[in-house]
Amino acid sequence: MLFLFSQSACFFSGGATTMKKQTSASGSGFLSATEHNGQWDADGPPPRVGEATNRTIYRKMEKSAGFSIAYFGKSYELSDPYPARRSRIAAIREIGTDSESGGTVHYYEVEFDPETSG
Repeated sequence: MLFLFSQSACFFSGGATTMKKQTSASGSGFLSATEHNGQWDADGPPPRVGEATNRTIYRKMEKSAGFSIAYFGKSYELSDPYPARRSRIAAIREIGTDSESGGTVHYYEVEFDPETSG
């Protein structure tokens, strides 16, 4: 058993969990925003409560833990996007971060109401 942990090429992945939650808003889901050296990427900072956004909102987020000799952390993956539409954010909370390409990706759980034109 000790031999497995001493090899630098070993990688272990913990159990993946899928988060899904129903709320009082019309919908709930997940989104991300990326920050590089204190500056948000082209999509800008995450939306605030009451703001309308065109960002892609995803139905599912999978979180898994992984570790090796040089790394221990969590990995997040967003999947199953809602159809593209403008949505008003009813609630938002940060649920995790991950390092990627020299930046930090922030992951959020959101409650939203799709905006209707008319």
